[in-house]
Amino acid sequence: MTFLTQWLTQVVLFLLLAMTVDMILPSGSLKKYARLVIGLLLILVLLDPLFSLFQIRPQEITNYSMAALNQITEEEDMEESIEKKKNEILVQQDAYKLEQVKQALHEKLETPLSEEWDLQLNGVDLTFKEPSPSTETLEKLIVTVSETEGAGNVSQVEIDIDSDESQRDNPEKKGLVEWLAKELEMDQEIIDIHWEDPDE
Repeated sequence: MTFLTQWLTQVVLFLLLAMTVDMILPSGSLKKYARLVIGLLLILVLLDPLFSLFQIRPQEITNYSMAALNQITEEEDMEESIEKKKNEILVQQDAYKLEQVKQALHEKLETPLSEEWDLQLNGVDLTFKEPSPSTETLEKLIVTVSETEGAGNVSQVEIDIDSDESQRDNPEKKGLVEWLAKELEMDQEIIDIHWEDPDE
């Protein structure tokens, strides 16, 4: 009778402990594995009279279960860490490649713009439709230029106050866009010219 009372007490205490642990653990994959281990331990507690009868040591089974759980969680943590590092490396590679492309475009356009158009190249920027830069996702090529200091004669400038976009006269801009499209083998629609004053 004493053995039965002890066994029932163990079962009740274990159930209380299991419910407490289940409430404390945050939801996620870890909780799923914790429930599995708690279920296995409950089976061990329920089968304790049989273990005593056949002289089986439940502590060994428990230790094995806990070791298996620890191994699973460590593997998951390692996989998450590897995936995070992989994503960081990919982002850094994309940024490096993008910088290399910008630099190559700058070097390719700087001399022709200076010699043929009498313009100074101030910057080249690329925008993409998606976070991963590629030729398929290229949305805009923004070329920032300004007149070379002291170049050419001063011509009359007309400013349209109603226009939202402050830019050079359309024929010159259109010609430059056409030249850039031909030079870079790109569609004219994705090329945008930004004009800056030489003093800026």
